[in-house]
Amino acid sequence: MESHKKVLGILFVIFASFQLLLMLFLGMFYPPSLTFAMSQAEPKDVPILELVMNIVRYIPAIVIIFLAFARLVAGIGLLAKRKVGHDPRVNHRVP
Repeated sequence: MESHKKVLGILFVIFASFQLLLMLFLGMFYPPSLTFAMSQAEPKDVPILELVMNIVRYIPAIVIIFLAFARLVAGIGLLAKRKVGHDPRVNHRVP
């Protein structure tokens, strides 16, 4: 059972790190693509696009905070044999 926890901890850390990098990478491309969309929009659609731009800008940060960090903490907890690694609310993101 201990070897399974170690493997699961390693997988949690690897996939959380990958998710962090992916969201940071995608976060770099949201503003330029939305700026291009705003330059192509009609004047009546600009307020709606500004609202969408303000909402979409925070999606990578929200994913990183609520999903990736929880998995990273759970993976490190499993590897270090801490209680937080065995907590199903952290492992499965159940409130």
